Amino acid sequence: MREKSFGQNHKLTSIDKFGVYLSNYKIIRFVKKNRPRRIIDIGCGFNASALSSLKPYAENLTGVDIKVNTELKGIKIIETNISNNLSFLSDSSADLIIMNSVLEHLDHPKKIIEEVHRILDRNGTAIINAPNWLGKYFLEFSAFRLGLSPTEEMNDHKMYYNKKDLWPLLVKAGFKPSRIKLKYHKLFLNTICYAKK
Repeated sequence: MREKSFGQNHKLTSIDKFGVYLSNYKIIRFVKKNRPRRIIDIGCGFNASALSSLKPYAENLTGVDIKVNTELKGIKIIETNISNNLSFLSDSSADLIIMNSVLEHLDHPKKIIEEVHRILDRNGTAIINAPNWLGKYFLEFSAFRLGLSPTEEMNDHKMYYNKKDLWPLLVKAGFKPSRIKLKYHKLFLNTICYAKK
């Protein structure tokens, strides 16, 4: 079970920062186009970088993680471990749920995606991003051989997600196939999903 959030006790490397930038870019584009009112970032990281970048486009921002920087302004913070359930979040309470580089750390990903489906309001969207099996090679090489990524993050990975790995979890959680879009991004090292309720 994780005891620290991403970026809590280590300075982000240039590779970490580049990965965060690429993910945030996709999220910002989606929010600017669709203007969701209530956004929840599950596993937001210590500095909640995605939510911080969304402040100009949305006012109801919630960050959930084990530990979140309490000096952040304009973001509601919920500090808790999300590995088992999200029962503390109400039904239909979000128009957008972000799970960026979280799924690969979970012991019970299907259960959490079911919770995401419950928390989303009608026509709400989940953006889920996770490294895929090609990404596994590069992440582990960067962490274990080059020391350019945090080793503890890679050692905490439970799974990697190509499209064929993520799609069944989404469907079993209640998302309809016609409302799921899966793409490879971050130089084909990650799978990103836009799942609409």
